[in-house]
Amino acid sequence: MQTDDLYLPPPPGTFRSWMENKFRSWAYRHWLRQIQRLSRGLVHTRVVDVGCGSGYLLMCLRKAFPDIALTGVDTRLDLLACVKSRVAKVEIVQGDAQGLPLQDKSQDAVFCLHVVEHLPAPEVFFREAHRILRPGGILLMATPNAQGLGARIMGDRWIGYEDPTHICLRGPSVWRQMLKSNGFRVQRDGTTGLSGIPVFRSFPLCVLQRIPLFFCGCFPWRFGEAYMCIGERDSAV
Repeated sequence: MQTDDLYLPPPPGTFRSWMENKFRSWAYRHWLRQIQRLSRGLVHTRVVDVGCGSGYLLMCLRKAFPDIALTGVDTRLDLLACVKSRVAKVEIVQGDAQGLPLQDKSQDAVFCLHVVEHLPAPEVFFREAHRILRPGGILLMATPNAQGLGARIMGDRWIGYEDPTHICLRGPSVWRQMLKSNGFRVQRDGTTGLSGIPVFRSFPLCVLQRIPLFFCGCFPWRFGEAYMCIGERDSAV
């Protein structure tokens, strides 16, 4: 296990760990509200986090919804072991987003937060998400926005290009069409703030731009830093 790995959590009990947990719990509020809406009228809610990493989202989901069925999928066994140690009553599955080892129509919600940009063929993942979701289930995704102001202003210095594993960076219209082509109806989508521009990552602007995101998740415009979407699986058999 690499101690300096980007996807591993900070050492427990440290200030950095405390701050990371607080930030994540705040940042995921928008997504938790979607699961709360979905769960109304369902006897048992089943949620899978594809590309779950070390399990921050799953931790927040478990804390907010003690009784839902949670599954974490990732390619790395060390990250899955981390999830197992941090999240109660979670099923962990080693697998690839483009070939999910889950049964047809077995899930009510599929999360894919900042994963599709790492995939050589994200349309294959969307087909897989459609397969494992029940009719009317939802896909919740987020990905860096290659058409945002951050990317346009910063050019080759944009933070989205810093990670060499970001091999599929697209704009909202491309993702929207890809979702529709693979059996999803876009319920709601939009983009976030301007964190791709360095000055907006400094205090106090970093705080000010996040306050409205806390309440609405994203804005109905095309130029924010990340594209966020909630897509509903069609009712076709």
